[in-house]
Amino acid sequence: MKLGLVDLVKGLLSQAGIESTIFDGVEPDPSIETVRKGTVLMSEYGPDWVVAVGGGSVMDAAKAMRVEYERPDMTIEEVFGWTSGLGLGAKSRLICIPTTSGTGAEATWAIVLTDTAERRKLGLGCRETLPDIAIVDPAFAIAMPPGLMAQTGMDVLTHAIEGFTSTWRNDISNGLCLRAIQLVFQYLPRACRDGQDMEAREKMHNAACIAGMGFGNSMAALAHAAGHSLGAVFHVPHGRAVELFLPYSIEFIGEAHEELWAEIAHSIRLEMPKGAKAGPALARAIGGLARAVSKNH
Repeated sequence: MKLGLVDLVKGLLSQAGIESTIFDGVEPDPSIETVRKGTVLMSEYGPDWVVAVGGGSVMDAAKAMRVEYERPDMTIEEVFGWTSGLGLGAKSRLICIPTTSGTGAEATWAIVLTDTAERRKLGLGCRETLPDIAIVDPAFAIAMPPGLMAQTGMDVLTHAIEGFTSTWRNDISNGLCLRAIQLVFQYLPRACRDGQDMEAREKMHNAACIAGMGFGNSMAALAHAAGHSLGAVFHVPHGRAVELFLPYSIEFIGEAHEELWAEIAHSIRLEMPKGAKAGPALARAIGGLARAVSKNH
């Protein structure tokens, strides 16, 4: 709102003859209560399009609000694992415009909400909660400060590495995740060092969406499970939480995924001593990247 991005979108809608109203009450790590407030506004206004302009919290909240708006007979907590049958789209469609380069929520069905009473995060969603349209424009993310760029960028890396090594990995997710990993190692330091480096910012914005499509077609893993627990209790930003656990989860899994670690190491041209194991080397490289980008904020 303060950056004028919402006014920009609202103005474009107005030019197209589309009336709109704004809900701007979404907090970081959105709560179930916030979703309920947004659903009330939707029910009163009756939109046929829902447009989410913001980071992962805004997009996840919008997905959840839309479910409860279209299915008032259900609560969002009930929406997990459905393959079909919700009937979303009968009343509205969803557009997501990400303003951070991290979660890839514009390209996934996942919804992460906070249960403030029980101090835990809920992983919800199904195939039908996937946005209908994603507008991935780096101009909407150019105002990200270096610290936020670093945190969200490491979230991209975690999505991509876990998506590539998940037990549900497949040929489609593999290609997407490997490309996202390459983009992060190549462009995240530049994007954090110079906020006006539009090539780096564009590449990271693309990487976030690519990683979202990647792990959205396989699954996240241990670093996300631990990161969600840490974030729910101590309110650590999501990207920082999963970044913290990623190298340790690689070391914990160890040789069970040695071939996959080696494939990732080869894709980013990671130099290793002859005979060295790829897992520990990759974990050190991730730690080094995290330290390098953290110096810019």
